[in-house]
Amino acid sequence: MTETKNKTVNERMILASIVLGSFMAALDATIVTVALPTMAEDFATRGSTTGISWVLLGYTLALCCFILLWGKLGSRYGYRKLFVTGVGIFALMSLFIGLIGTFGGAGLTEIVILRIVQGLGAGMIVSMSLAMVGCYMPNTKGKATGAITLASSAGTAFGPALGGLLCNFD
Repeated sequence: MTETKNKTVNERMILASIVLGSFMAALDATIVTVALPTMAEDFATRGSTTGISWVLLGYTLALCCFILLWGKLGSRYGYRKLFVTGVGIFALMSLFIGLIGTFGGAGLTEIVILRIVQGLGAGMIVSMSLAMVGCYMPNTKGKATGAITLASSAGTAFGPALGGLLCNFD
C-alpha cells in the first residue's frame, strides 16, 4: 500500500512539473505579442517591424525547429535530463531577458539572441513532456495528456492578457 501511495505521489509531482513547464513554454510564445509595439518604441524601431518581429519569431522558430532533435537526444540520454536542462535554460534566459535593461549597451539584438536560446530550452520542455508521460505514467496517459494539453492551451490564451498587464507597469 505504501509503495502504491509513493508511486501516486511521484506521478503527481512529475505531472505537476510537466504541466508547469508546458504552461510556461506556451505562455512565453504569446506574452510578447502585446509588448512588441512598446518594445519597438523603446528600441527606436518605429516604422520597421522587421527587427522587432524577431523577438517573437526567434523564440517560436527555435522551439519548433529543434523538437525532433530534442526527442532523439531525450531517447538517447534520458527524458528527465533533457527536460530539466530545458527548464534550466528557459529560466536562465528569462532572468537575463528580464535584467537586460540593467546592462549598459544591451539592445534588440541581444534580446533576440536570448529569446532564441530561450526557445531552445522551451523546445526541450515541449518535446520531453509527452515522452515523459509515456515513460513515467503509463497507467494515466489519457489524464496526463489532457492536463498537459490544457496547460499549453491556457498558456497560449493567457499570454497576451498577461503581456498587456505587464506593459502597463512603468
